[in-house]
Amino acid sequence: MLSTGDVQGGLRRLEALLRGIKYPGQVDYSGLSKGDPAAVLPIVSFTLTSFSPLFAEQLMAAGLELTGKTDLRFTDGLYKMLRDVFHYKPVLTKQQFLQWGFSQRKLSMVCDVISLVVQRHKQLRKVLSRPLVVSHRETPASLPLSSHSSRVFSPDPPENQTAELPVELPVELPVELPVELPVELSPPPDNSLHVAVSQWVEVEERLSAVESQLGSVLSELRRLSVLESRLQNVERTASAKKAEEEVISVSRASWENLMGRLALLETQLELSSNTQAAVSLPPRSSPSITSTTTSTSCSEDIKDSLERITSINTTRKRDDYLEWPEYFMAVAFLSAQRSKDPSSQVGACIVNPENKIVGIGYNGMPNGCDDDLLPWSRTADDRLDTKYPYVCHAELNAIMNKNSADVKGCTMYVALFPCNECAKLIIQAGLKEVVYLSDKYRDSPEMTASRRLLKMAGIHFRQFQPKRTEIVIDFNSINHPGMLSCASK
Repeated sequence: MLSTGDVQGGLRRLEALLRGIKYPGQVDYSGLSKGDPAAVLPIVSFTLTSFSPLFAEQLMAAGLELTGKTDLRFTDGLYKMLRDVFHYKPVLTKQQFLQWGFSQRKLSMVCDVISLVVQRHKQLRKVLSRPLVVSHRETPASLPLSSHSSRVFSPDPPENQTAELPVELPVELPVELPVELPVELSPPPDNSLHVAVSQWVEVEERLSAVESQLGSVLSELRRLSVLESRLQNVERTASAKKAEEEVISVSRASWENLMGRLALLETQLELSSNTQAAVSLPPRSSPSITSTTTSTSCSEDIKDSLERITSINTTRKRDDYLEWPEYFMAVAFLSAQRSKDPSSQVGACIVNPENKIVGIGYNGMPNGCDDDLLPWSRTADDRLDTKYPYVCHAELNAIMNKNSADVKGCTMYVALFPCNECAKLIIQAGLKEVVYLSDKYRDSPEMTASRRLLKMAGIHFRQFQPKRTEIVIDFNSINHPGMLSCASK
């Protein structure tokens, strides 16, 4: 364990351990000294997954797969491995390990992990290098050996003999061995038996690792089959719904507006058809009678159409009229169209308790200042070359443009949440409520200070929730009865 503050000593110890395991990557010593997890995780990942193939296979056999994981999942696997395999209790929690800082403890923990893995790697290699011990509990005559084994025990083994996996060919032992007596077979001078056993142990370990992976693959395949069956059920349900008759629900107000427009189109079509019919009629012997009959029929058709339009749109009041909050916020947005600011057009509307507008304003330059000479840019090397030192916000202009003695107890409707400077004006003017639509600069210091000031002054502020996405002003709608109600959606 490193002593407190011994960062340089920990870096030197880590450097020596990295040379021992031949770490191929670049080491961020600056990040390690600051406790950066991005500098620690690559070293730990290489130690556990690439340094020792024997240890990596042991982890896979134990169901601890650490490759292809996110930082959080890799850390979970690391802590589980330290607990289950090495019985090691880390000095940091998972959250602390993934945070900046704790450089001394992280260096100590990384050094301990490398030391534990190197020690385990040496133990695994020692196990593979041990001589094979066979315990015979059968008669020597019934003991099967491979042809390779018979060659191993021959007095004169051939030169350049290559290691082979045992082929099961029963061969009689040349000597008798006592029953139930462990006999240690010493490897011949060419170490051919030792190589074969090492390969056999390695194959066994890999097979066990593959079996564990195969079990996880089979479980995932079962999950996929379940998901596939669920998807098939969803597709069958969707196709059944498509086969059924679709019903479209339309509100009464929208249906009446649609009928009114349809009646207007029918009237226009009838007028055009009647006019064409009157023009295309051939001259007859009694032209006065024909023209009188045609004009009478056209008048009756027009009268019927107009009566239908009137009966549809004027028998009951409109249901989709603007409510007071929508009306006042729309006035604020309409006044914002007067702003000459190319990047932000903001309007404000002040309303008294009787729902009467007592002040309107929008953002712009002060009165008497030529807005063609002042800057409108948002960014510049010099702040004096931006708009911010000069422009007046919509809230200020709305308060200054009041048409009453004061605005105490009134409500302000504004497109953007007021900044800290406008919050001061709102408090000093005596407004009781602020209704805003957007709070896109919420995390800025100005908006944080504004929110704090309004709360301390007891001024209520709330976000406006519109019932429609847009309101269209169509100047031609006044010439068509029933069309004004179609201007919003």
